[in-house]
Amino acid sequence: MIIFITGPSASGKSTLRDFYCKKKSVVKISAYTTRPKRIGEKEIHHSVSDDIFNTLESKGLLCLVAHNHGYQYGYLIDEITKNNEFKMFEVDSVTAIKEKEILNATIVRIVPLNKYSALLKIMFKRDGVADRIRDLFYQTNNKFLQERARSGDIVFRNDYSENMFNEFSKLIDSLRGAFVSG
Repeated sequence: MIIFITGPSASGKSTLRDFYCKKKSVVKISAYTTRPKRIGEKEIHHSVSDDIFNTLESKGLLCLVAHNHGYQYGYLIDEITKNNEFKMFEVDSVTAIKEKEILNATIVRIVPLNKYSALLKIMFKRDGVADRIRDLFYQTNNKFLQERARSGDIVFRNDYSENMFNEFSKLIDSLRGAFVSG
């Protein structure tokens, strides 16, 4: 079973994913990226140079490759295909939509309940701010969310509260349970 966690910048994707993986002892699979680690950021990606990323990609070792906010992101194919267990990946919206059918994945779209809280978080990221803000408003637009829900995406509204961790865990557990019993 593969779940794509997606949504705009500062919606809480990494935080929710990391919480779930730790709580449920699920191996967290991190993307390789050319984005440098931010000050004070815990390791959420494997930061590599452009040359190393391009070498991995040219050798066909990466999949789910995306170019966002001026950086490249991708996952090692071996980590996706090595066994048949549950996997959860944080990917951008375009990649999730494009790869959903190919990998038979479920998309869980994280959106902030309050756009202004997300805006404040984006401002502190300092890279690709205008692009991230544009993406935030696009991905939280009701028309877009309704279209994605009709396509089977699950929309999870994050209010950044302690309770959201438990609600997210219940959602992922129910998807895993449905997959096992289905």
